[in-house]
Amino acid sequence: MRYFLALALGTSIWLGVTWGEASLPKQNPAQREKEKSTTETSSTSAGVVEKNTPKRNPRVWGFSVAEQSHDWVFHAYPEMSVDQIRRVFQDHLKHYPRKYSLKLARHLKQLSEKHSFDPAFILAVINTESAFKAKVVSFKGAIGLMQILPSTARWIAQKKRIQYRNSRDLENPFINLSIGVAYLASLRDRYNGSMRHFLSAYNAGPARVDRFVKRKIFNRLKTRRYVEKIRRKTPSLRTYGRSVEMVKATQRDLGV
Repeated sequence: MRYFLALALGTSIWLGVTWGEASLPKQNPAQREKEKSTTETSSTSAGVVEKNTPKRNPRVWGFSVAEQSHDWVFHAYPEMSVDQIRRVFQDHLKHYPRKYSLKLARHLKQLSEKHSFDPAFILAVINTESAFKAKVVSFKGAIGLMQILPSTARWIAQKKRIQYRNSRDLENPFINLSIGVAYLASLRDRYNGSMRHFLSAYNAGPARVDRFVKRKIFNRLKTRRYVEKIRRKTPSLRTYGRSVEMVKATQRDLGV
């Protein structure tokens, strides 16, 4: 009798375990490996310390001007020449006579050198902000190539002694660039050169970024996308006007 009771009890336990395992969602090997890497721990004298925690994606949170996959561009090529910048304006400038492309290119080159910016970086900001439309006005009232608010323009013009009369001046690419690049430089100094912060401040406003930094909740998807757009476009503009064969040859030489 005892034998049959033990056999029945063992069978019920086995069925219960089997049923419980069958009711759980199955995991593929990749999922199990991922969970293993995030939960593996090692004990120390101070307690338990996690190991092998997945790192943040460097493509999202990196602070370099270019994505890591494009760093070779900045080692292979010098800064954009005036003629390269002229070609960008010649090909893409809208709402302003393109006969001024060369003069505008020289102006941007001088501003970039004065404020220690890569011209390709400034062109990437222009492309992201206005798509090279000299007289475009946003729904918030930002004007011109670098999408500057009149209130910001007055403040920067007074601070940097840039000639500025009224909002119509922001439709002039020369004045717009002077104020926009100076404003970027001011934000860069304010945030100690952190690209994520000073570009986000240019896009969303410094007051908002200051609040995010203070609360340590800086995670606005829209602003992150804005920063990433500029990072992706900068390398392409750095090589603007160069032949595909030349770029491929350079990549081969560098082993890219």
